[in-house]
Amino acid sequence: MVRFSATMMRGRIAVGRHLWFSASVVLLLSGVARAEPSLEELLGACEFLDVGDVPEGVVHAPESAVYVALPVDGGDDNHPGTSLDRPFATLDRALEYAEAHSETALSIYLRRGVHTYKSKLPEQVISRGNLTIASLPGEFATVRAPYWPGRPGSEREATAFVADGSLEKLAFESLVLLGWRTCFELRAGGGKMADVVVRNVLATDFAPTVEGASSSFLRGAAGGEAGSEGVLAKLALVNVSVMGASCGVELGSAAGGSVRGVRLSHFNYMGGGAALGAAGESGVRLWNCERVLLDHCRIVSAGGGGMVLDGSNVAIVNSYVERAGGAAVELMRDGELINSILYAHPAARLAPLVVHAGPLRCVHSAIVEGPTSYLAAFNYDGSGSGRCEMVNSVFARGGSFYAGTDGLVALSNRFAEITPGAPLVAGQALAADATALNQRANCSGNAVSTLQFASPETGDWRSRAESDWVDAGATAGVLLPSFDYYGRARAQGNGPDIGPAERVVATPTPTPTPTVAPTVTVTPTPTYRVIAAMEARALFDAGADVLFVDVREDFEYRGGHVPGALNLPWNTNVLQNNHATLPEKMKIIYDQRGSRGAAASQFLVNQGHGGVYNLAGGLEAWLALPAPVRPPADYSHDDVVDAADLVLLLRVRPDALLDLNEDFAFDYRDVFLFALSWGRVYRPIVE
Repeated sequence: MVRFSATMMRGRIAVGRHLWFSASVVLLLSGVARAEPSLEELLGACEFLDVGDVPEGVVHAPESAVYVALPVDGGDDNHPGTSLDRPFATLDRALEYAEAHSETALSIYLRRGVHTYKSKLPEQVISRGNLTIASLPGEFATVRAPYWPGRPGSEREATAFVADGSLEKLAFESLVLLGWRTCFELRAGGGKMADVVVRNVLATDFAPTVEGASSSFLRGAAGGEAGSEGVLAKLALVNVSVMGASCGVELGSAAGGSVRGVRLSHFNYMGGGAALGAAGESGVRLWNCERVLLDHCRIVSAGGGGMVLDGSNVAIVNSYVERAGGAAVELMRDGELINSILYAHPAARLAPLVVHAGPLRCVHSAIVEGPTSYLAAFNYDGSGSGRCEMVNSVFARGGSFYAGTDGLVALSNRFAEITPGAPLVAGQALAADATALNQRANCSGNAVSTLQFASPETGDWRSRAESDWVDAGATAGVLLPSFDYYGRARAQGNGPDIGPAERVVATPTPTPTPTVAPTVTVTPTPTYRVIAAMEARALFDAGADVLFVDVREDFEYRGGHVPGALNLPWNTNVLQNNHATLPEKMKIIYDQRGSRGAAASQFLVNQGHGGVYNLAGGLEAWLALPAPVRPPADYSHDDVVDAADLVLLLRVRPDALLDLNEDFAFDYRDVFLFALSWGRVYRPIVE
């Protein structure tokens, strides 16, 4: 039963404890649409992919539609379902209608609320295309398993949506999936299934698994019998968050068939680590794939590998993988790793980055914390060969870079805290230190350095002031491009770093030329301090005399903020024009994820303010804390409002729930990242 912690105040319901949020829908959180690199810009950094190789993730909704609403909103399976005033009551009935009208391109729109699916037709399968299943625009629907919160009675019942056979244009949009063992299963069955889009979807509370089984968000197989030549083509997962499944996405099969054209964009996966993924399940696992782009993906605590990709023409761009049970990224064939971070994989069997064949391009990326043996391994088993490029990247806190090839290109990389006694590069391209590495053909500008990220442990990947990494325009290269893996502008020192679309790779010289790492003179300037979310929350809970300053826009602030925080937006110069009014006390500055907060904090220091702290990771880090620093205050049974009772109450008392959201103040990516951080769809987040 879905319950909210609530307090009745003046006849209105305020929900939650640690944050103030509008309550139009439990997990609808407002945010700011961020200008991010376009698909063309992302692919401009890639040598293995071109525009047109991967889907954009857009399926236009058909004109014909049927509607599903809860009985409290007028839903009835005896209705025709073709109008909002006479909708069906169940998704089972709507899909039954869709299968009977397969000649008509159709959208199924679900109205707000929690819809129990497969209680009537547990064996239901989608065998047609030209179909969209989505929440009604402006609303958000949850599709819940019939057995939730228990165990499924059959495997078919345990899977939310099963699509089988040859079909084209199938889309699932703006849905919350609750309590399933598997959310999507795609089976081409020896035919061709193409143009499948899953967009703006959150999945959580996966059903318990039996021994030998696993939970997953999406599984897809192209082949039917072994050796069949089925095809899954043009698949896109966009703005998707998965919380707690032992497997995120698994596509393709070693038995037969192929997957051609896959894009995962803003795919956020939070696994349960080795305990949950005991079978070695991965965040993303692709077999026999061609033309794959993973951009802005975030994989954390996968039980097996973070991203395991068996395919050709593969690119991972602007992505982040943390604490996988196996390798963070494992490429069976060729691949590119661009503007990405692989962090905290000391237990990886071989290395955080493993490439079995090649070629490989590792550009503008950071691999930090791996086993003492290797941080990266190229052609370790001798099964492949070819060119291995490592450009403007950082390898830190672990062993060597193993290069099992003579075709090594190493330009302007930094090595920090490498295992004592280990060479910087092992294998055929053996180089004991930076001098030896720079004397090799096609290698220059490499240097040993201290680890110059501010605080990877708290998610702060900014460069320290003393960084010897080079700014835009310099010939020696830089660490990261002008946009980070969230798409935010990145500044380092005197200017933005070179972006992958503008990459400048020095022309290899035929004669080895030893080079020396560039010397940068840095004038010390006052700077702010960085405070971890846990420490900030402890101060907050202890009632310390601390001022929280929210530098996001006002509609972001209205969508949710630290209780008592002062709102002085940075982008519209409100802070700049009013900073003199700030008291001389400890000030914790925060934004959504850290970039605006850092700029605002430095501005305040430059203006002479003391006691300035930037909240590492922003509001998201605050939300992502695993538990309150102190136990929540007790509340009585009378303070608990059942969600079903709330729905009924709102029909007679529309003012019973106060909604502070603007209709435009909504960003799907923030919705899913916040919901992922809290871990449960129904966890109270409104106060």
